[in-house]
Amino acid sequence: MLKTSELVKFLITVGLMLIHLPLSGCKGGGYDAVRADALRAELRKAGVDISESWFEKEGMLIAEHSEITDEMLCELISMKEPGKLTGVYLGSTNLSDKGLQCIGNVRDHQPISRIMISNTFVTSKGLRSIEGMATLRWLDLSGCTRVDTKKIGDLLATLPNLENFLYFEIKVPREVLQKQWERDVRLSPPFTEPGSH
Repeated sequence: MLKTSELVKFLITVGLMLIHLPLSGCKGGGYDAVRADALRAELRKAGVDISESWFEKEGMLIAEHSEITDEMLCELISMKEPGKLTGVYLGSTNLSDKGLQCIGNVRDHQPISRIMISNTFVTSKGLRSIEGMATLRWLDLSGCTRVDTKKIGDLLATLPNLENFLYFEIKVPREVLQKQWERDVRLSPPFTEPGSH
């Protein structure tokens, strides 16, 4: 049994240790501050710099021309607080179908309105992951040469709120463009009505 003076010393020591315990960045729920810091360090090496508060603030993931991997992307968006991820800018990255599937998987709790994935390794199969995304308003597939352009019409038909579709460097069938133009979707490059110049 401890003497009173030893107990007091012990409690003071433990109290001092608790005072110096670093708790910055900790919060409840599924957010893991240690995991987030490790991921942020890994992302910085890949050319993506996100703030400590990115996980809880509303905003987009901007990682164009970076070395972000599908695995990093999947972990990052899984840690984003629900209702806060509004878009992804991943043009000219190594994004593949796996990464796009992670984006599609969060559609029920993230209001993603912009998917900008130009010049990536996404295929037609991967595009199925984003079919029916009701929140999607902007889609950029420019330079996605692994996409079967005949399947683009199937995808676009499932996106009821699409307002802008960018498709530079890929040949989209004229009838698909005509349907989107009639829906008032802004097309880039622009589609002209048949017979007009």
